[in-house]
Amino acid sequence: RKVDGINGFRAVEREKPDLVILDIMLPGQNGFDVCRKIKNHADLKNIPIVMLTAKDEEIDVILGLELGADDYLAKPFSPKVLFSRIKAVMRRSKEEEGEEELELPEMEEEEESEGEGDEGGDEPAGPALEEGIEVLTDNEVINEVLKRVIRRLV
Repeated sequence: RKVDGINGFRAVEREKPDLVILDIMLPGQNGFDVCRKIKNHADLKNIPIVMLTAKDEEIDVILGLELGADDYLAKPFSPKVLFSRIKAVMRRSKEEEGEEELELPEMEEEEESEGEGDEGGDEPAGPALEEGIEVLTDNEVINEVLKRVIRRLV
């Protein structure tokens, strides 16, 4: 199933994940619009959003953060940096809600290249819902890296 902004938003609405990893360049409805819809929705507005995208212009970063994204990471990215940023966003989210901090394991050392997510085709992949984290990207390579990072979080 191809990921698009409309179905991605519906998945977030249905699943109410603990975190959304959102690409900007989604067909149908872009990630900026999805972010805006999540942050304007009464039941979803407190879900943290990490934007992970090839759009690295200053205006894109500012727009993403102004629309409510909790963090913004441009490709190429390091899976270790992504893991650390997810941990920080989740920690801040739990602190704001007055909840106990989520205990996440340390990321194990693994032989993988920095910026592994910067290559690959534009082949669509379905959203990967893994233990409360909704991944909305349209890039198979990024989805595979994210699945590995997410497995370390749970």
